[in-house]
Amino acid sequence: MGKDLEAMYYLGFSKQTINCYATLDTFSLVIASELAQAMGKTRTQVYELLKPLEEKGFVKRSDEDEGPAYFYSIPVEDALDEFFQWQRQKVLQIIQRQRRDRQPR
Repeated sequence: MGKDLEAMYYLGFSKQTINCYATLDTFSLVIASELAQAMGKTRTQVYELLKPLEEKGFVKRSDEDEGPAYFYSIPVEDALDEFFQWQRQKVLQIIQRQRRDRQPR
């Protein structure tokens, strides 16, 4: 596992999710069914693996009005900024929820 991929492991990504990212990174643009075939997984399994990568900014989706969505990877160094923004938002949501729950009614 390369250093970038190892960093993803320490950020909380599963080995299967990292493998999905690494496989996706070998393509410039790919649809889920082609990625599934390359990984030996079902398309549903691939969508489940892509979801956290997309949420955290490591994968982008290129949706066309018609036809399948295409996916592409974002270099780890570039994705880290978006990942830390995502983490920050999650922490702020928790803080706001805790403040709201502590307010007298």
